[in-house]
Amino acid sequence: MSPDPDEPDVWTYVPRPLLDRTPDGAPAIGLIEAGTTGFLQVTARLGLPDERVDALLTGVRAVHPEATAVRGAPIDVHAVVVEIRSDHGSRWAELASSTSSGLPPWIAAMSAVLTADQTPAVKAALSGTHGRVRLRAAFAPGRNPTGPRTPESPASGCLVERTADIADLLEHP
Repeated sequence: MSPDPDEPDVWTYVPRPLLDRTPDGAPAIGLIEAGTTGFLQVTARLGLPDERVDALLTGVRAVHPEATAVRGAPIDVHAVVVEIRSDHGSRWAELASSTSSGLPPWIAAMSAVLTADQTPAVKAALSGTHGRVRLRAAFAPGRNPTGPRTPESPASGCLVERTADIADLLEHP
């Protein structure tokens, strides 16, 4: 965490991919099975759960009482991706991707038609099996999230990737 250079009383953190939540608090992920295929819909966002943001602000205020807020650091999102790994596979394969909404909390709505081989892996992840389906976010730090994307927007060509296992996100949002 670090203070925002333009607003020193605001502290920033590097966001991570999360499942968005429906109005009733349920994870925004669903699977519809149709014979041997399936349809997956996922809505993700980049950030931290609200209770973690509150805990971070409490911690920062213990050391820096002038702190007024904690928020995700400015980033330029290149992709938010749903990836899958089959039973015997060691590689992750892309199921769906989005460039996100472009503004905090960087919402990404994705959907995919699943093959007969992919549907069991998604079902396993939704049932709590780790290492089958994950979210991956790729972004460059340092851009004003409300500003236009320019060729100079990636900070020094640095691309950050963060992943989150779907089973983990369902277990510990």
